Amino acid sequence: MNLIIVEDDLVIQLFLEEALSEDIDQSNAENVYTFSTVEETIEFLNQDKFKTNFLFIDYSLEGDLTGVDLAKHIDSNCPNCYYYFLSGNASIIKQSTYGNGCLGILSKPISENELRQKVLQIKQILAK
Repeated sequence: MNLIIVEDDLVIQLFLEEALSEDIDQSNAENVYTFSTVEETIEFLNQDKFKTNFLFIDYSLEGDLTGVDLAKHIDSNCPNCYYYFLSGNASIIKQSTYGNGCLGILSKPISENELRQKVLQIKQILAK
């Protein structure tokens, strides 16, 4: 299993990467990867569509494709992928944008404690 961060804000990306890397043993993850665009992420995911991946996706990525576009790709093409949306404005996100793989929305700024709780939830999902 991989933990994947898709975030275009470098400061947030580095914080998440450091926090998740510290908890990599608890989550049973093999690696933590970071991407700043949807295109990079899709290219990575397409290498092994059946690998289990947990993603933390910025809802409002800059560029032509957004976090919602990535979520749609994941829901259609990656049956073993699950994700959390990250948003500075989580209250405006409609539940209709959630796909099958969506585990919820995390409000930015996210604390290390909240991130650890989500990693533990990921571990519980894998145990089922």
